[in-house]
Amino acid sequence: MGVGPHAAVSVADLPVRATLAGRLSTASHRDPAGVGWTFADGDVSFREMADHAATLSSVLQARRVGRGDHVAVWLPNTVECAASFFACSALGAIFVPLNTRSKIEELRFTLSRCAPRVLVTVPTFLGIDFLALLAEVLPDRHQLLTRSELAGCNEPLVVTLSASGVDDVVPLAAALSEREPAPPPQSAAAEPDAPVLLQFTSGTTSQPKAALLSNVFALNYGVETLLRLGVEPGEAVLNTQPFYHVGGSCGALPAPLLTGCRMVVPDHYKPEDALRLIETERCVSRGGFATMYLRELALPGFGDHDLSSLRAGWAVGSAEMLDRIRSGFGIDVVQLYGATEGGLTSGALTDPARTRRESVGRPFRGTEVRIVSPEEGSPAPTGDTGEIVFRGWARLIDYLGSDSGGIDSEGWFHSGDLGHLDADGYLYFDGRLKEMIKPGGENVAPAEVERVLLQHPDVVDAAVFGVPDPDLIEVVCASVQLRPGTTVSEEELRRFCRRRLANFRVPRGIQVVEAWPLTESGKIVKRLVREQFIRAELGHGTSSGTGTATSEGSGS
Repeated sequence: MGVGPHAAVSVADLPVRATLAGRLSTASHRDPAGVGWTFADGDVSFREMADHAATLSSVLQARRVGRGDHVAVWLPNTVECAASFFACSALGAIFVPLNTRSKIEELRFTLSRCAPRVLVTVPTFLGIDFLALLAEVLPDRHQLLTRSELAGCNEPLVVTLSASGVDDVVPLAAALSEREPAPPPQSAAAEPDAPVLLQFTSGTTSQPKAALLSNVFALNYGVETLLRLGVEPGEAVLNTQPFYHVGGSCGALPAPLLTGCRMVVPDHYKPEDALRLIETERCVSRGGFATMYLRELALPGFGDHDLSSLRAGWAVGSAEMLDRIRSGFGIDVVQLYGATEGGLTSGALTDPARTRRESVGRPFRGTEVRIVSPEEGSPAPTGDTGEIVFRGWARLIDYLGSDSGGIDSEGWFHSGDLGHLDADGYLYFDGRLKEMIKPGGENVAPAEVERVLLQHPDVVDAAVFGVPDPDLIEVVCASVQLRPGTTVSEEELRRFCRRRLANFRVPRGIQVVEAWPLTESGKIVKRLVREQFIRAELGHGTSSGTGTATSEGSGS
């Protein structure tokens, strides 16, 4: 199942300046039988992926898709979804992956923002009736979406759209029979720096924005992290991210083209499936938010799985959460820092242990990271906390349309994240600038308080946020998740924090949740946690909450 040596690059080769379609073509000619991906339906070689992309390119061309046109893809992590991405690259079109958990309002918002010429979807997925939702969002000629023969269709559908609504809906097989597949065209649009992806941000703190990303960005985004984790050609890597998030579309899907690894791709993430796939596919590496690893560790049958092939992984979470992952899985884990707008830093297995534990690593080759004063924009001294800004190939081209920018005149993208750099160039993440809590005019970074709460032996996870207060404008509050079967008083948690934090940083109110509102990629949606906290506090007629925190307490 390995690949030829052409596919493996070194860090010194990065970033590779090529298009997704061009690199796939190279791999399919030099190593046609090499397996690059393992989907739920089986292995897919480079030649097979190139053939899928060519046929989808033909279908899109027949619907007048060309340079700059948007192709919305509302599919789970399937070979058709992946091939659509490569087909768009060949045509100079823009691949727009849609969240498979979207309901009416989210779908209406994303379709109105991206205005696609074509939509590729399935009738249903995970119990969600996609066609019924589309019929509500696109009421004109909705009868095309509700035809009885489509309801029982088990293959992707190609929906042609126009300003007046739905023009046509046909199963993919029927669309392919309309004309003979043609090789993807090599046009002037297919350039490394040309936009190829419109990726919506996760919207965990605000309305999602649509970020335009280039071929170079998509092709290289996840590669250096895998190289720093020691992944070799032919080895299997587990992907836990959906293709509608940048960690899946860019961090995982194209990686076999440059690293030579085999990417194992479930159609969606489930903790039990992750463990099963690591065991059966002999994965050597994986990634995900720390909450994913911890959910897997909590499964009753965790110890029944043979995970001996797994050597290392990346995770996004606190140092304390990563300690639990290292201990529970028996592997080494590095942190990384990235976003839809840019993939920037990751740790390496060769980094010193303490640095590997606490930092999010060093910048990728060809990128620059700087810390600046949020107020003045001037560079901050080494070790001082400020806003993280970055530029280079791993930066969005721009946001779509009226979405606010963030790129200054020198090309720096202002992330809205807080961090600091040490003398060796390692980046440390200190929280969100917009999440900064200001009780009585003081500055409190939520991540700072979360790190302390996570040091408590009975706290599994924590989210810290500001809540309005009539005297101090806002105060620090927190939601925590406890180890199963444990009980901790709120006052005990506050005493624990007081010994480690200034008084104004100690949470005034603490609530326990049994589960978090999460994106499918595993990120806590903090604005929803905050809303739940405020609703619960109002229901109790209090502003700060008192009592006993218990793992059998209120859920979310």
